[in-house]
Amino acid sequence: MARKSSGVHAAEYPIAYTPILDPAPNSGDGKEDRGLCGGDRNLWTPFFLRRSVLGGFLMLFVAILASLVALFVYTERQGKSLGIETPGERFYYLWTYGPTAVFMIVTAGWTQVEYRSMQMMPWVLMFKGPTPAAESVFLDYMSLLNVVSLYKSLQQKHFLVSLCVLGSLLLNGLSVISTGLFELDNRQIPRPTNFTVTHQFNASNWNPLASDALPFVACLGYTGQNLTPPIGVHDSYIYPPFQPVDSLISNSSNLEAGTEYEVDLDIFDVDLDCEPTKRTVNTTTRTEDDVSGGTIKGMDIFKTKDGCRLSTIPDVISLVNGGKNVDAFIQGCHGQTVPNPDVSESESQDISYGYDWRLWAMISPKMFDSDTQTEVMHSGAWQDIDITTIVCKMRYNMSHGKVTIWREPGSDTMSTSIKSKDLAPSKGLPNVSGNKFLFAVDQALTVGSTNFRLSNGEQSVFASAKPLDKLRKSPSDFTQAIKDSYSCLARQVAKNELLVQSPHQVQGMKRSEEPRLFVRPLSFWLMVALMTTLILAVILLLIFQLPVSVCPRDTSSIAGLSTVFAQSPEFMAAFQGTELKSIESMEGSELQKIQFSSHLEPDGTYRLVPGSEEPIQNRLIKSSDSHSMENLQISWWRPLSSTFYIQLPVVIAPLGVIAALETVYHISQSSHGITLVEGKSEYYHYVWTYIPALVMFAVRCLFQSIEFGARIFQPYVELRKGDASSETTVFENQLRKIAAFGVVDALRKRQWALAAATLTLLLAAITPIVVAGLYTVGHPMRTSSTNLIQLTRWDLGESTPWATYTQFWATGDYKTQTVPAMIIYMNLTYPQWTYKDLAFPQLLLNGTQNATQSGSSNATSQHGFVTARIPAVRPRLSCVEDKNLTCKGDAESGYDCSTNSCFSQDDAEGRLDEGFMVAYGGGGAHGVDLPPSNCPTYYILYGGNTARHHLIACNASIETVDVDVRFEVPSFSLDPEFEPKVVNESVKEPFRTSGAIWPELDKFDNYLAKAPPVTGSSTNSLDQSFASFMMEAMINGKGGVPLEELWDPATFMSRFSDIWVMCVTQIINTGARQSFEGAPNPTDAVWPNTTHAPVYQALYHDGRSYLIQSAISTRILDGILAGMILCALIAMVFMKTKRTLPKNPNSIAAVASMLQGSKMVETKYVQKRSEWCSDKELRRRGVFTTQRFSMGWWNMESKPPSTHPSDESRSNELEAQVRQKQFKIDFNMDEEIPDYRSPT
Repeated sequence: MARKSSGVHAAEYPIAYTPILDPAPNSGDGKEDRGLCGGDRNLWTPFFLRRSVLGGFLMLFVAILASLVALFVYTERQGKSLGIETPGERFYYLWTYGPTAVFMIVTAGWTQVEYRSMQMMPWVLMFKGPTPAAESVFLDYMSLLNVVSLYKSLQQKHFLVSLCVLGSLLLNGLSVISTGLFELDNRQIPRPTNFTVTHQFNASNWNPLASDALPFVACLGYTGQNLTPPIGVHDSYIYPPFQPVDSLISNSSNLEAGTEYEVDLDIFDVDLDCEPTKRTVNTTTRTEDDVSGGTIKGMDIFKTKDGCRLSTIPDVISLVNGGKNVDAFIQGCHGQTVPNPDVSESESQDISYGYDWRLWAMISPKMFDSDTQTEVMHSGAWQDIDITTIVCKMRYNMSHGKVTIWREPGSDTMSTSIKSKDLAPSKGLPNVSGNKFLFAVDQALTVGSTNFRLSNGEQSVFASAKPLDKLRKSPSDFTQAIKDSYSCLARQVAKNELLVQSPHQVQGMKRSEEPRLFVRPLSFWLMVALMTTLILAVILLLIFQLPVSVCPRDTSSIAGLSTVFAQSPEFMAAFQGTELKSIESMEGSELQKIQFSSHLEPDGTYRLVPGSEEPIQNRLIKSSDSHSMENLQISWWRPLSSTFYIQLPVVIAPLGVIAALETVYHISQSSHGITLVEGKSEYYHYVWTYIPALVMFAVRCLFQSIEFGARIFQPYVELRKGDASSETTVFENQLRKIAAFGVVDALRKRQWALAAATLTLLLAAITPIVVAGLYTVGHPMRTSSTNLIQLTRWDLGESTPWATYTQFWATGDYKTQTVPAMIIYMNLTYPQWTYKDLAFPQLLLNGTQNATQSGSSNATSQHGFVTARIPAVRPRLSCVEDKNLTCKGDAESGYDCSTNSCFSQDDAEGRLDEGFMVAYGGGGAHGVDLPPSNCPTYYILYGGNTARHHLIACNASIETVDVDVRFEVPSFSLDPEFEPKVVNESVKEPFRTSGAIWPELDKFDNYLAKAPPVTGSSTNSLDQSFASFMMEAMINGKGGVPLEELWDPATFMSRFSDIWVMCVTQIINTGARQSFEGAPNPTDAVWPNTTHAPVYQALYHDGRSYLIQSAISTRILDGILAGMILCALIAMVFMKTKRTLPKNPNSIAAVASMLQGSKMVETKYVQKRSEWCSDKELRRRGVFTTQRFSMGWWNMESKPPSTHPSDESRSNELEAQVRQKQFKIDFNMDEEIPDYRSPT
């Protein structure tokens, strides 16, 4: 578009407008234009400030933001349970380092956007019109810190720079925050798996009145010993056991730690609906008291809300006058009673389960131990006795739903999860009702209480830990105790009786722990905020600041500026005499009063011009400069990076970081972790994530100053050397090059200082990426020495015959005595402080509070395990067959058997019948007198006929052994992954024992429940004459041996010894412990026989989460930082910055002052309209390519001095010649050789 005016500037052309020049008026044919650069004259737009490029950045930022949101949503799905799969370390480091690497690459690209905005800002302002010197030729954003540049640009409303600098700051922030974007955590990942369900519910052959004592035994273990229920039992639910088809799960310890198994199953649950009754006394009815023989004037009537009533006196009298605190019985709502509650006859009863049967439970004070209270009963005042009565109805439900089982790492107990809200009701079982369960539970409780000789009613509330007196005072507690006790029994009956073996396969889920990546919420939201701001900044750039077309070409090189200056003689005249002035001095001169603008002439010439009254201004400047040259003192400028304040930290800071890395890494390795992070705030991990990243960012900024100084200085260093090519001087501009290309280019040109400095920036850019994986959270099992304090010693009681006080085996109650039965029949795990035949002393980890009876520490929060070598006691039973047995008689009349003086069986004790077993020992049994002290502990005679008579002699003893153990902390349960190992040759016998110390064999009935009766011809069946619970356990217990095999004496002795040892170990555990307070009884078998608690050395392995420093990241960072130091030293040594530049060259005025008077700005040497040619085009046309360039003092007459100074001591002589010389950048003619050395 042709313009008729003499000049065009921004007042007429908007900044966003790109004019196209028409040929000059005197060249209508266009021939003159064909010799110029290119064809059409479009003002030049920097590549990184083009709409297409910034549009690409915008799309990239939007894509990154969308990816962040997608990743966050993806990792949060299903309640943040799945995350991102990372198979192998390769993918983990890809996700860890990848985001930071992406942002570092994007930041490198945006650096060019920032640089171009800073470079173009003064040209933009001058293109708009006359602009003060401070905002045009002196404007320099590149030498300032980013934060300062942002503040200054906002203050001066230079929003092009503000938005681009803001983008750089945001990207740097994103680079730092991205180091903590992902966290690695373990999650249970579901995988479809085939399972074998081993049982199913079937009640076709169920007889409710055939229940045995095992439900009672099991519930005592769950409620009294805190033993973990086996697979198939959870809270109020019963479900069929299941296992993966490729593995066997017989108990909780067989479960793979950390793995969940989930299957859809039929689920049974049972409960009691209980309510209190209202008690009234009928004063008119007279009832005969068959118990006392008297007449009672009234009876108690207990009624419920629905009309159910109890009005039988005998039960009330039985409760009050029969020595019971608690009584519970079944009676119908309308007076129906169980004909005969005796357990031995209950199986033959014909009970109608269709009646409305209820469980009536009562609690009151004991009344049998006082004659006066008995008189009260007979006098009719018994109605005043406080009796709490509740009535309960049993119900059951069948449902279908998911059952999940698992075992926590380091624990031997199984956990189960059944969500009641997800259960779907299903059809009930045929032949099953709540009434049947009520009778089955009553039967199990009756058999169990009979076996364990319980008669005061306490067995009805066995599930409660509260004493009976508190239950009597609190009806709600009593109700809950009844519900808990009977519900537990009902569930166990269902498990034992209704789950029949029927293996079948189903599909379920196996959830194994896998490491998964998750997006940290705080990092995500910070990055979203920064990315959103960045996107808005780019949009504002695109709408309000682009295009930036204000120059005919790239003016970032000296050659580029000289082509523009060559067309601007008035502009250049303004800088005459300023070549040695500093920027500060120039800003304080008359130049500050001049306004500068750029003009685009109609003939296509682009030039810079001063404001109005330019000749006057030039005259003033020339006059001022000419008078000041006499007293000029040269002040050489050096970049900040070449000062001591930067160079010293450049070396010390990385060394300090390396030292810190190595110190912390040593702590991490030697102490298995740096610091405890478990239990800390969820935001605590940002400390070790972002502080290292910020430190590396600070180091990068420090080295960036070295690199920036080297890039700025490099062409001027070459010019000061003199006789340099244009390629390394006037055409050089490292700032417009990406760092990676800059390194290659510098190495190609053998610019070692520049290559080293640029390489430091590349290495520094890697540090934020590597530091992203520097710290992780793990479980390194931190170890430390500690002590275990023994809290109890062993006291087995008096070792003399007929001890005067209770022996250790008679001190427990029915809840503890049933432990052996739980182990042998229920396959339950060994209780705390025992393992197989070993009993360990109770221990305390030094520094924690007292351990409870179950081994848990009251107030410690430690997690992990303790390894130690501690003593343990173990009972031993050695048996041999006595071959001297002599038996007389026959199978019809019986046998009389005898051997030496230790044993004889004659008519006085009864004859041996077929299938009869007799045993004695440990104080005598079966009416046999106590044998001499040198006799075996036990004699066992068993057999059914002469051929099968065997006499087994057994000696019991106790020994101590040293055992290597590993206890979980704080529970002090044995680690299921580490079996206790007895140390070889550590067996000792702490004391000798006699038969009086050991429990008699008939006492073992207290510890072993009677197994379910077996009918038919199975070899596992026993004749009813076999009343020994020990024989029941040998045959039907865990690891049972068929009866036919037991006729072999070796098999019998081995099996008998196993059962005896297991039982005695548990009896010792519950009854033989004694604290160290007070001196032991001198006649007792005590070990250790001291009042001082022994202390054992141990090693504590802390299993909590600790911060760990990565060895790989540490070594990479060490190498990078060391390389950065080396490169920085090379750059500082080879980059000569002293006496090189008189001023900062980053402004238009600085370069113009050093080109003033140079042939580079004369149209004689620079073709008119060369300002439209790029550097490539200038080189193609031979402009500046054949000359050699220098920067130094040139003679005013363009004649070089006759001699050159050879020593710094001659600087005074050279300074005197300054008046005849000019400091400038110029190229050499054949006869010119400038004095490029400093005269000072």
